[in-house]
Amino acid sequence: MVGLACVLFLAMTFALEIFFHPGKATLELIHLADIAAEVILITEVLLIFLVARNKIHFIKTKWMTILSVVPFGNAFRFVRLIKLGWHAFEKTRVGQFIEHPIRSTKRWLRRKLHLHFKK
Repeated sequence: MVGLACVLFLAMTFALEIFFHPGKATLELIHLADIAAEVILITEVLLIFLVARNKIHFIKTKWMTILSVVPFGNAFRFVRLIKLGWHAFEKTRVGQFIEHPIRSTKRWLRRKLHLHFKK
């Protein structure tokens, strides 16, 4: 829940900077809050990595998540938008809704056509 709140906050500040052009003092506060939210997201991914039993498997399966918390490239709006989109995709049910048809399609192909996929 905290991670999702950070993603929503980052998305709101991103929209605020683009559409409303706040003053210099407000912009400095927004940047400090953005840094705090990103530190929370980095800490979350780091803790999940430390708790993971198979760290190599975690890196192989969650490489996009790891890349999305790397603070490099936040100055570019496109990179920041991609990072926020990935976090929102991962932290909400949208990712599960898209993943479910893929899994069921793989299951159908495995049963009907005897095709096997690497895991």
